[in-house]
Amino acid sequence: MRLRSHHIVLVGFSVLALAGCKKSSVEADHASLQQVASAVGASDNALHPGRWESTMKMEKMDIPGMPPEAKAMMAKSPAMSRIVTTCLTPEMAAKPDGKFFNQANSNCIYDHFSMSGGKMDATMTCNGRTGKLTMTMNGSFTPDQYQIHTTSQEQMPGGQPMNVEMTVSSRRVGDCTGKETAIAR
Repeated sequence: MRLRSHHIVLVGFSVLALAGCKKSSVEADHASLQQVASAVGASDNALHPGRWESTMKMEKMDIPGMPPEAKAMMAKSPAMSRIVTTCLTPEMAAKPDGKFFNQANSNCIYDHFSMSGGKMDATMTCNGRTGKLTMTMNGSFTPDQYQIHTTSQEQMPGGQPMNVEMTVSSRRVGDCTGKETAIAR
């Protein structure tokens, strides 16, 4: 689950980091990651460059057949909350190119994507090795902070669904130090 949590932060951060200059809103339906990246890159929803600190808080993880004792132990696990730091360079902020965004998962498509007036709303579907993943992302952003709530439903081996809810709160905390993308907690 550690990689999946990091993936969610990267997708959310990448969507916001790709903002450029021109249009004030982005609307897309049935669009690839590249199409959304290009549209967001042509908008004026820019984040300020610098060191960004993201706090991920897993709010719910529902796996069918998991014993109640395991659920209780998981709820107390430090993995349910972690901090990730990321560097948004001035070059990335000034001229987004979508490369980082497209590395998230090329098997994903945005069923719906909306970014306007400091609000973001999206639904993404991915086809993975274990099955289909559907993720919704809703939140707000300014040039120096954002908060995104995600829900995801993933088909596990054997067709069992796994449901996860998480909130990512991120804020610019200063200049890049060269030690970003490390998990601090």
